Amino acid sequence: MKKPLEIVNRFYELTDPKGRDVSELLGPIGEALTDDFKFIGPLMRTEGRAQYVALLGQFLTAHVAYQFHKQFEADNEVCSIYDMTVRTPAGGTLTITMVDWLKLQGGRIAEQRLYYDPRGFAAAFGMQ
Repeated sequence: MKKPLEIVNRFYELTDPKGRDVSELLGPIGEALTDDFKFIGPLMRTEGRAQYVALLGQFLTAHVAYQFHKQFEADNEVCSIYDMTVRTPAGGTLTITMVDWLKLQGGRIAEQRLYYDPRGFAAAFGMQ
């Protein structure tokens, strides 16, 4: 079985389109998650794999890149610190430093908790 860090890095690879068709990535992303997957972030929350994959289907078209700074692995949990750059609706880009805590069960990601200052993202995407 793959180590949690390997599973998480495959997930990041899938969520970094790099010019690939987002619709082709959603199936493999869903396969990396448990059925009852939970996403908890400062602005959004989802319950269940389908709800999260639908959210990513909208978001990944804006994704530009990740720049990883540090990753920590302990038991079935991985914590990553990275900068994520996204395209804004106004045509610019926004880079946000994030801390991402992922919990795994049975070789799949069961929970993702995302920590970042949401003010810039909320302003850029009209979520105020």
